[in-house]
Amino acid sequence: MYKIREKKISIIGLGKVGYALLNRLLESKYNIYSAIEISKNIFLKVKKEQRKLFLKSEITSEVINNSDVIIISVKDDEIESICEKIKSLNINVNGKIIFHTSGVLSSKIISKYFKNSKYSGSFQPIQTFNKHSRELKNKFNNIYILIEGGTNYLEYAKQICRDIKCMPVIVNENQKKLFHITSVFASNYLIAYIEFICDNYLKKNYKSKMIFKIVKPLIISTIDNIDKSKEFYDALSGPIERGDINTIKKHLEELKNLNTELYSFYKFLGMRTINLALKKKSIDNKTALKIKKLFKYD
Repeated sequence: MYKIREKKISIIGLGKVGYALLNRLLESKYNIYSAIEISKNIFLKVKKEQRKLFLKSEITSEVINNSDVIIISVKDDEIESICEKIKSLNINVNGKIIFHTSGVLSSKIISKYFKNSKYSGSFQPIQTFNKHSRELKNKFNNIYILIEGGTNYLEYAKQICRDIKCMPVIVNENQKKLFHITSVFASNYLIAYIEFICDNYLKKNYKSKMIFKIVKPLIISTIDNIDKSKEFYDALSGPIERGDINTIKKHLEELKNLNTELYSFYKFLGMRTINLALKKKSIDNKTALKIKKLFKYD
């Protein structure tokens, strides 16, 4: 039985996630046997930066035969075609650990091709990778990795997480899907939300990015308060938390004239904020009812 770090790894796909993981594994003294990248631009970039790496532009029998671990780090809709390509080589992959980095797909997409459920897995970093850079290896620092799959794979994945300074969370197929949805809300939709609130009536006098710079310390402080609080509602502040009905009325009057979308959104989020304020016990039921009446849809 090889030691974990001595297992020969091949990574298929050197996009943002794959390249960051490759560099983190190299930094952690893992035995990277080869890497495969079909994009000519990425291939040439990596070849220039990683001169000692055995780099290929296609999946070959040599690569699969000589690998103990195969990491598939490509777009979700390309994973199945990668599995088909490996299977077409008619190589016995029994005992080889094969896993992918998809957020939404499970290990079943691999095990259905190779009948190796104990050795198949998925490895999902709860992190955003927004560019192709060697420095993105640092984005693995102290993040959570959702791991799902067979028993042999899970033992290997847990050790990888420890070595690259991440925290593994074992999930099942359904939990993985739900975490992926939550991650979309937490990252992609957060960007859309911030763009939405900054691309507003103030643009008559300020650019959207300037508005963001002004409120950025408030956003960071709020997240920090949430992190330090026992419950979400402990971090709550603002007019609803104070029961400041007159301020809420003024906000609604202003928004109704300026931006109907923000007017509706303010009321939608306001209803949830009332529930948080009630949990915090900063307002009573009587005050909550008065505020709810303000938020009724016209």
